[in-house]
Amino acid sequence: MKNLSVMYRLLFIILVLTSCETGDDKVVYNISTEPSNTLDSDSIIAQYQRKFKKEGKVNIGELSKKLYVADSSNNDYAMAYVSCLLANFKVLPAMEICNRTIAKDTNYSQAYWNKGLCYMYLNERDSGYVYFAKAISRNANWYYYYWRARQYDEDSLYEKSLADINEAIKQRPDDSDFKLFRGKYKTLTGDYAGGLEDLKNIPNDRLNDPAVYQLIAYSYLFLKEPKKAIEFANKALFIDPNIPEAIGVRAAAKSNLGMFEEALEDLKRCAELGNWECKVYYKKMKEALDKRGTQM
Repeated sequence: MKNLSVMYRLLFIILVLTSCETGDDKVVYNISTEPSNTLDSDSIIAQYQRKFKKEGKVNIGELSKKLYVADSSNNDYAMAYVSCLLANFKVLPAMEICNRTIAKDTNYSQAYWNKGLCYMYLNERDSGYVYFAKAISRNANWYYYYWRARQYDEDSLYEKSLADINEAIKQRPDDSDFKLFRGKYKTLTGDYAGGLEDLKNIPNDRLNDPAVYQLIAYSYLFLKEPKKAIEFANKALFIDPNIPEAIGVRAAAKSNLGMFEEALEDLKRCAELGNWECKVYYKKMKEALDKRGTQM
C-alpha cells in the first residue's frame, strides 16, 4: 500500500490532537458483509488526510474503525482499532479482535500485548502478565519492557520493574526518562545510593516534576542524610505543597534531627491529606510528646 507509511504518520499526529471516540455507540468488531460502495483503505486514508489538512484534526476512532471495516485482515488496522476500543473501555470486542488476530498470526506480538492490556482493564492482572510475556517472547523490544515495568510498578513489584527497565535501557541507553525510572526502582528496592546516581541527573523536561525530588529526599533519608532529605522534600513541596509522601519524608528527617515539634506538624498535615502511615505516626509522636511534657 503506497499510503501506508503516510497513514501511520497521520495517526501519530492526530493521536495528540484527538481522542479515540468512534462517534457513535455502535461498535463494529465482527465484520460480515459490507456495502459494495465501501471505500478501500487507501481511499479512506486520502479522505482523512484531506480532512486533516482542512480542519487540523480528525476523529482517530472513526478513522481506525473505518480502516478495520475496509480491511479486517490487516493486523495493523486491527490493533489500531483495538487501541481505540480500549480507550473507550470496550474491552470485550477488543479482546475478540485480539483473539482473531492471534488465531490468524501466532507470531504477531502486538496482538498478544493488546490482549494483555484487555486483561489489565478487566483487572485480571496475572493473565495480563502472561500475555505481555508472550508478546515479549515474540518481539523483545524496549516499548514492551518499559510499559510492563510500569505495570509491575502499579503492583509494587519493584524488583521486576527494575529488571524490565534495565532491559529497556540496553536498547535505549541514552533515554533519560528510563534512567529516572531505574533510579526510582533502585530506591524502592533498597539501593538508595544507586538510585541517587540516576535520580540526580534530571532532564530539563522533568525539572518541575515533584515526584523526582520526593524520591531523592527518600533516598537521602535512608542514607542517613536528613538535612539533604529535608532540602529535596522542600523542593518537591515547593512545586506541589500537597504531596503527603514528601511531607512524611520531611517529618521523618526532622525527627531524626531532633526537631520533634516541627516533625509533628508535618505528620499532622500529612495525616490530613489522607496518608494512613502519617496518621499512625502522628498519634504515636503526639502521645510521646504529651507524655514528655507532663514529666517536665
